[in-house]
Amino acid sequence: MAKIGDGDASRRLGPSRGDAGADQRHEAKRSATPVPSRGKTLFAHRTARGRGGHRRNWLPVAGYVVFVLLIGGGIFAWDRAYEARQRALYQPAAPQVLVRTMIESIIGAGTVSNVKIDDKANTLDVTVRDVLVKPGQTLDEKKKNLSTEGALAIQFVQSRFRYKTMTVHLVQDSKPMATVTASGQSAPKTDFAAGFK
Repeated sequence: MAKIGDGDASRRLGPSRGDAGADQRHEAKRSATPVPSRGKTLFAHRTARGRGGHRRNWLPVAGYVVFVLLIGGGIFAWDRAYEARQRALYQPAAPQVLVRTMIESIIGAGTVSNVKIDDKANTLDVTVRDVLVKPGQTLDEKKKNLSTEGALAIQFVQSRFRYKTMTVHLVQDSKPMATVTASGQSAPKTDFAAGFK
């Protein structure tokens, strides 16, 4: 005799092992159910969600991108500044600075007080403090020293620059002593101040 609850239990457990027809019916029922395609309709509710249905957090990705851009921009700016410093180091100095350095290297540091270069007329005018004339020298020794000092300055500058006219004013205590001039390739000529004539 069957009990009332036995049918419910058999339905819950599924068909019995001996019931082959029930298996076939179950398979037929499963294959008849339409399976949705894996297109837009199946995942339409998950368009803004990542795997597992969680929303993607773009904040770490955006932070990483900003960090990389800042570091890259900093390196680029540092590289440009470094290259500019290197170019400035190897860029030739202005002609006035070179003339001053050349003359001071043979006469003495701090002896050049004024350098004027006229590019249109191609002339150089330099004022130099005399260091060779000393008290107790004869007039001829003073003239020789002044001529030598001016000629050396002109010849040293001529080894690097070509000017149509070069003039070196030799002074001592702001008092003119001599003017040495060279035009082109001619030898320097010395014109002495009134006290040396």
